[in-house]
Formats: sequence, C-alpha cells, structure tokens
Amino acid sequence: MISSIIVLNIGIYPISDLTSDEVIITTGQLEEAKKQKREAFRKKAELEAARRLETERLENELAERQREEAEALAIKRAEEELQLKIVATVSHCYTLLHQKFSLE
Repeated sequence: MISSIIVLNIGIYPISDLTSDEVIITTGQLEEAKKQKREAFRKKAELEAARRLETERLENELAERQREEAEALAIKRAEEELQLKIVATVSHCYTLLHQKFSLE
C-alpha cells in the first residue's frame, strides 16, 4: 500500500532515499493525473445524467402505456355496460309487446 506520494519539481531524485511504499511523481505527472481525474468525474456526471434522462423517459413511456391501457379498459367496460343496457331495453320492449298482444 502506498503510504505517501512525493511530488518533485524536477525529475531527478535519489531513489535510494525512498522507502518501498513511497511513489515518486513529477509535477507534470501530478497535473496530468488531476486533469484525468477531472475528466473522469465529468464523464461520470454525464453518464449519470444520461442514465437519469433514460430512466425518466422509460418511466414516462410506462406511465403513458398504463394510461392508454386504463383508457382502453374503461372504454371496454363502457361498451359492455351499453350492450347490457341494449339487451335489457330490447328484452323489456319484447316483454311489453308480448303483454300487449297477449291482452288483445
């Protein structure tokens, strides 16, 4: 495990003075590492934003599909109720006609 990072302004440093768990980097390498870290955080943020947008889009699609299904179900129920009313009305009319002709 790395216990310390030694940053050098110049690339010459006596390696014999280091312990085995120390790492030597130059300031240029440090700046490049910082730049890469910022880039990685930026990419991660972009990916998270894209993931959130995709999740929102999928949730909206699901909600729309559920609304459409609920509307279709409501229409089907209304049609079934209307058919039952029509059958009841026709049956009632038939009964009235039968009574009228039976009485005559």
